Order: sequence, then structure tokens, then C-alpha cells
Amino acid sequence: MTFGGQPRGDAEEEMSDRDYAASAEKLGQKLKGALGGGKAQVLKLLKDASSALGRVGQGEDGGAMHTLPKLLVQDALLKHKDKEVRLYTALCLSDVLRIFAPEEPYQDDETLKGVYSAFLDALRDLHDQSKSAFQCAHALLQNIATIGLCVPMLDLECEGADSLVVELFKVLFETICPVNASLVEEDVTKVLSTMLEEAEEVPPDVLHMILERLIQPCKGENSAAHALACNLICKSENNLQLSIQHFLVDAMASKGTGDHPLCKRYADILEAVAVTNSTSLVTVWPIVMDDLQNDDLEVRARAVKLFGRILAAPGSTVARDFSHY
Repeated sequence: MTFGGQPRGDAEEEMSDRDYAASAEKLGQKLKGALGGGKAQVLKLLKDASSALGRVGQGEDGGAMHTLPKLLVQDALLKHKDKEVRLYTALCLSDVLRIFAPEEPYQDDETLKGVYSAFLDALRDLHDQSKSAFQCAHALLQNIATIGLCVPMLDLECEGADSLVVELFKVLFETICPVNASLVEEDVTKVLSTMLEEAEEVPPDVLHMILERLIQPCKGENSAAHALACNLICKSENNLQLSIQHFLVDAMASKGTGDHPLCKRYADILEAVAVTNSTSLVTVWPIVMDDLQNDDLEVRARAVKLFGRILAAPGSTVARDFSHY
């Protein structure tokens, strides 16, 4: 292992969390004086700080750091013209949040909004694992997943905060792909499922984002994003499944004429959910069964068609899970 580009000696092997926190603080003081200089020195100090912070455990001596946490949220770093500087700033910030947890080192909503915007910018580099930026973005993702660093995003009340949650889902759905899925799928699923479970309700744009990836053409365009959507449905038994049920019930009642274009695809979505996790249809399937006995011929015919389609879908477990009907 190396620290600051140099081999670690026996003394460094014995360094404690307190020692590494103190080292990170000293690096923060040096970084403060280097901001007016060139990129190379700033980037080296950020990388060294990241190495030190990564060795400090959660809740361990976060209070020993004062200069570095304040420095990292300054525009000089968050909005630095160099992408790599912004990447390591985001990674350092994620470690600061992890170390201070469950305490919050940043109390101001606008400051936290800037932190999360930096996270989103950095996470976009997950899309190409062949580039050097991937390793840094991956480390950031792992930090976020470990203790749900993005959950406080749900409580922000400043202007534009609502869009951060939607953007988090968008970024991760767009960056996961068959090439990087083996490396990032577990952490991405954990990040997003945690957000879904902690939210008071699922934002409509997030719901539609997930549903779109269950069906064509999105399903065929990115199999990894499709698998992610399926995993989220299986893992998020409360908020997400309830939102899907409400969407399908409303779409069926309106005969597909709802406000969102996906309402017209309710039969496709119902089939996809039946294959993914049919227990998510616990309030939907009884409506289909009732419609099979409806006096209105048009309603009954539509229900018969839907009933046959769902039962015949490869992988559907509706017949087993709702055998009591």
C-alpha cells in the first residue's frame, strides 16, 4: 500500500485513525495555500487527502478535522475547471460525510446541494471503466452505498433540491451498462433501493424512469438498466410497489388515457411486473379478475385478453401467487 505516492514504512503501518485524520487536516491546510497555484499541486494534495481519509473509520475523530471539510465545499474546488480535481473533491467529500456520520458536518441546505451536485457530476464517470476516472467514481459510489450518504438529499428544502433525487436515478440508470454491471450493479441497487425506502413517496419522474426500463424499447437498449429496474421492484417492497400498483390501477381505470404516455402501455407494464415480481400486483390482479365477470362486454373482452397475456408470459408466476382467485 502507498500513501502520497511513497511506500509506507513500519511507523505508517501502525498509524491510527486519529493519525490519518490529523494527516488529512494538515493536507487541508496545505491545500488552502495551494488553491491559487497550478492544477498539479492541488490534485496531488487532493489525492493524498483522499488516501488519508479512506483510512479513517466512520465516526472516528471526524471532529479533529476543521480546515479540510470547510475547504472542500468552496467553489474553488467544487467548480474547478479541471474534471479530475472535481472528481477527487467529490471523493474526499464522500469520505468526510462517511467519517462524520451520523453527525452532519454541513448544516446548510445550499452547501449540501453543492455537495450532492458534485457527487452526480462524478458518478457520470461510471459509464466507462476503461478510463482512469472510473476508479475514483467507483470509490465514490461505494462510499455512498455503504451508509446511504444520499439519503439526506430527500430532506433538502432549498430551491432545486427536488430535482437532485430524480437526477441521481437518471445518472445511475444511464451509466450502468452490460460492460460495467458486474462491478457496479450491487452498489447502484443499494443506493437507489435505499432512496426508495427512505422517501415519503416515490417521485413520479422516478417511477416512470423505472417503468420505462421494464418494457421495450428501453428494455432492449440496455439490459443492465432493465435488470436494475427489476431488482429495485423486488427489493423495494413498500414505496415502489405501492406506487406501481397505484399507477396500474389508475391506468386501467382510464383505459390508458392518463396524462403520462406510459398509461397507454399499462398492459405491457403489467406483464413485465408479473414476470419480475407478481406479488407487486396484489391490489391490481383482483381488478382484472373482477373485470372478467363485468356485464360490459368491452370491459370483459379487454380483461380476457389481458388475463391470457399475463398468464402466458414466460416467467409469470401470477397463476401460482394468486391461485386463490
